[in-house]
Amino acid sequence: MKKYIVIVIGAAVSMVSASTVKSNQVIGDECRDQVVLNTTAEVSMELFGIWQTIDNEFVQISRDMDFKITFMRVGSTKTLLAKGFISAGSENTLSIDRTYPANETYISQYVLSPSKKTLVIMKPNSSEAWVLHKVQ
Repeated sequence: MKKYIVIVIGAAVSMVSASTVKSNQVIGDECRDQVVLNTTAEVSMELFGIWQTIDNEFVQISRDMDFKITFMRVGSTKTLLAKGFISAGSENTLSIDRTYPANETYISQYVLSPSKKTLVIMKPNSSEAWVLHKVQ
């Protein structure tokens, strides 16, 4: 599903695909008044939900009351293992701001299967990855 941004310049209206507009990109070079479009990359909606690892841990990705994208990782004994915030990085990367059990910020590569049921996220500072299966 593509998102579209409507840009109104004078009487002209143009539809621009959000995937083609980069943050702070100038739109309408030929116009007298240039429009600067500030957009933030969105985390893919396919990542939202509850995911299970092969170690029987669960990761929930959702939005909080302030519409920030959050994650929470819970162990098989229902112990909180990690939580924090996620934002979209460049293509196929996530910016992770972990707030528990320690404050840490890192960027991880990820890939989502064509069926949208399997997610692989690289662990920070490692060549290992989490393999997750969507359960909800």
